[in-house]
Amino acid sequence: MIIAFIVLAVLALVFLFIYNARMSKKTAKKKDAPESVPNNPEAAEPAAHLEPVKAAEPLPATTGPVASEPVRRPEPVPVTTRRPQAAEQQGDRAYRDALRQFAGGTPAKEEPPAPKPDYSTDNAYREALRSMAKNKK
Repeated sequence: MIIAFIVLAVLALVFLFIYNARMSKKTAKKKDAPESVPNNPEAAEPAAHLEPVKAAEPLPATTGPVASEPVRRPEPVPVTTRRPQAAEQQGDRAYRDALRQFAGGTPAKEEPPAPKPDYSTDNAYREALRSMAKNKK
């Protein structure tokens, strides 16, 4: 595991060195290339020889509120609901039962209850234990 980490670190360093070398070559080429735009004193300050533009006519002053159209409200759409059909309800119930079964909530088939112990054999066993305890005394 450590060897894999070391190999990965070395590969990352090699990648970074290659990337850095390529980027430094691109910046060196940009610095060496002559400028395509000649030095023009007017280009430094293009708006120095221009005059500001004035409006020919003043803007009209608004004297009152602007009339607008009345707000139209959409008509409510009647909502129709339908009751699920019996087949859909049975399918839904079966689906929910299957989900419960897979989730382990309730078993699919209920297990029969454990059989009741036979009291006659239980009492016989207890009597045998009592008699053995008496014989030891």
